[in-house]
Amino acid sequence: MKIRWMSQREAEKLEPTANKALISICAPGTQRNFLGWDHMLTLDFHDALCFVPEFPKLVLFSPEMAKRIIEFTDALPQQVEWIMVHCHQGISRSAAVAKYLCEKYGEPFPNDYPYANLLVYETLKLGGNAAPEPMKS
Repeated sequence: MKIRWMSQREAEKLEPTANKALISICAPGTQRNFLGWDHMLTLDFHDALCFVPEFPKLVLFSPEMAKRIIEFTDALPQQVEWIMVHCHQGISRSAAVAKYLCEKYGEPFPNDYPYANLLVYETLKLGGNAAPEPMKS
């Protein structure tokens, strides 16, 4: 399985094919323009590491979301060769999911890439069974 992460703008230019799956990550309320994908998972959460009292409507990545990613990727048919993951800018949330998936499928991920969202990555590594220790704001 090959993994690629990118921005939403890049992902919107992709042509859906039977050998590709898409994980679409957006902030809650963001418009998506994806038609024709046979294998697509949509998740809505903010690019944050912890709850911030000044932003009470902040939606954090959760163990339930991690389970949805794991179940989605485990259920993909054999013809799917690529998992494409996008978030708004293609820097943090999608990179964290891609890092986890690269480890899961034995694909390379840049060791020196510093921007993957740690909450997303660590929650996925825990298999969606728990959230990592809370980070301080």
